[in-house]
Amino acid sequence: MLLLPVLAVLGSSCSPDLTPVTAVTNLRVLAVALDPPEVGPGETATFRLLVTDPAGEGRDLDWMVTLCTPSDATGGCVEYDDITERYAGPGASSCQEETCTRMCDQLCQDDTCSGADFLSCCIACEFRTCCVRGGTGTPVDGVLEVDGSDFPPLTFSGSVLAGLSEAEAEEGANAQLTILVCESGVCFEQVQEGADSGEGGGTSLSPDTLAYVLPPDQSAVAIKRARVSGADPSERNVNPGLEGILVDGVLHRDGDSVEVPFETAVELIPVLSSGSIEHYAYQASNGTVETRCEAVYHSWYATDGSFEEAYTEPDPEMGCLYGGGTFVESGNLWTAPASDDVHDQEPVLFLVVRDRRGGMDWLSLDIILR
Repeated sequence: MLLLPVLAVLGSSCSPDLTPVTAVTNLRVLAVALDPPEVGPGETATFRLLVTDPAGEGRDLDWMVTLCTPSDATGGCVEYDDITERYAGPGASSCQEETCTRMCDQLCQDDTCSGADFLSCCIACEFRTCCVRGGTGTPVDGVLEVDGSDFPPLTFSGSVLAGLSEAEAEEGANAQLTILVCESGVCFEQVQEGADSGEGGGTSLSPDTLAYVLPPDQSAVAIKRARVSGADPSERNVNPGLEGILVDGVLHRDGDSVEVPFETAVELIPVLSSGSIEHYAYQASNGTVETRCEAVYHSWYATDGSFEEAYTEPDPEMGCLYGGGTFVESGNLWTAPASDDVHDQEPVLFLVVRDRRGGMDWLSLDIILR
């Protein structure tokens, strides 16, 4: 049985009048990916972000990313009032006594913050001293994608797993990325207000806190884990891949345009790249190691029309056997809207594949209604 993500369960257990989780009608972060999703100490990962803003009328969006690491690599996040003394070195002023700007002056004198376009607030991380990095982008047809050309790679220090046993280091630890996207200028205004008022000692400047302060039509937040482990590189997780979608039996790849008549249902079947479904070693609580197979699943989204299912997945046995390809049971039906229900923009369909271990990929199709 498919275990749905917590947010999806919460969304589907309430009133039937709520907007379906598949409906993309406002500012949302649909997916966040790291490549690779699991790294070793001293290695780097590139960052990708998929944001939708169909009702934003082309407004600019600011985005910021905060890296929060496990405290002592055992879980939980480093608190803002701890980070300066623990990770910035002796003699650094307490975060409780310094504004965001002063923290930047102390902690980020080097080039690590030079890429922050709209926000130069810094925090200290267990992995490295790093910035709350940010940038600004303009959605195209309501979609904003951020990739490695917009965001510098994340580098993890070689000592992040220090102090762990060999088995614990091989299992690894998670860092946390908090991603906040908001209407251009709004994030910065809230940060400045917090800094000027002196409230919160910097804690109020965190992206997840800001997400609760800002109106939902102006902001969206997402959480992404980054796995760091001492496992052999050949045994680390890699992202699954999407070759395309079979639309009524015809293969279409990312960004393709597909003609669909009004009020017509089309069959959509994902095509996974070879090796997308991996076997991996899992260490149980009693110390025994067993081989498991990933149970990937697909999340479906659209700016218009309706899906039969919000989530689909390949048959586990077949997925483990073949590792990729076309699995009919993971297909879905999408029904185009009626001619008098069409919005200003043509529909866009999004497919996100997740492997439940932090790996993911996505693609989109542009629908031309006729």
